Amino acid sequence: NDMVTNQKLGIHWIVKDPDGIVVEDYEDWQFGSASPGATHEFISPGRFDLNKPGTWTIAISLAMNPASPVQVASYAGTLCTVKEAPPAEYTLEVTIEPPQWSNSYPE
Repeated sequence: NDMVTNQKLGIHWIVKDPDGIVVEDYEDWQFGSASPGATHEFISPGRFDLNKPGTWTIAISLAMNPASPVQVASYAGTLCTVKEAPPAEYTLEVTIEPPQWSNSYPE
């Protein structure tokens, strides 16, 4: 809250997968209000996997005053880009060999 008065903060975001399917639509208003200079963390109870290759998008807006909302910040665009998993023949295998013990000392 960068205002000089207490404000109630609200958020709304929509996340879409590379096919344009909505995987999360979250909206919430904070309980209570944020004093001047304070922040509020919004955590969605929903979860989704970034399991499709391609560009994932988000549209997000921050608002104040639930009785008559005023949008104070927003972003719409790329959330992230997911690449294809490497083919199975490129699976990394790691073998750890136990140490070889010896009773001889270097000369």
